[in-house]
Amino acid sequence: MSMIASTSLLLLLSPFTVAADPEPVVVPGSEVQFPVQVVAQENGKGVEMGLTGVALRKKLFVSVYSMGSYLDKRVKVANAEELANADATKWLFMVMERNVSGADMATAIKDAIKVSHPDAFNDELSQVVTFFEKLEVKKGDRVWLAHKAGKGIVINVAGRAQLEVPNVAFAKAVWGIYLGPTPITDSIKQGLISRLW
Repeated sequence: MSMIASTSLLLLLSPFTVAADPEPVVVPGSEVQFPVQVVAQENGKGVEMGLTGVALRKKLFVSVYSMGSYLDKRVKVANAEELANADATKWLFMVMERNVSGADMATAIKDAIKVSHPDAFNDELSQVVTFFEKLEVKKGDRVWLAHKAGKGIVINVAGRAQLEVPNVAFAKAVWGIYLGPTPITDSIKQGLISRLW
């Protein structure tokens, strides 16, 4: 089984450690596992992060990526919309279940944002499209989306490339793709909040 907190992930993405916790959570329909707790390093301090839920993204019955959602454990949210709108340390981890072209990833993000924000974030989406179009995202790659409180979003693709977009509203809109009023699927929305505390 593939576990998100593997040694390679720790080295490639963010300086965090896996906290002593129960068995990791397996994504239904996948072999990918996510630890229940991790400790992130932010501004030189440890931040305990809790797993809010897991989900599997499918398109035309084909698995595209597994994902896990993490949130600073000091932050309390009651539902998906509050999680999407929280200006707090939070992550979305994706483990690719198949190869996807960067152009397809860029189009998927742009189209999903435009559903809820048709006239907004043109500059930010242009940055994301340019970033992803240069990449090939392969099966097994980890894609890490990190919301930095008060700052914006960092996107890291398997440690090979990283983009920072300093816009908190845009970061919230990205979370809204999965957790907002019009998510890409209801099953993903429900999965990512299935472990809210």
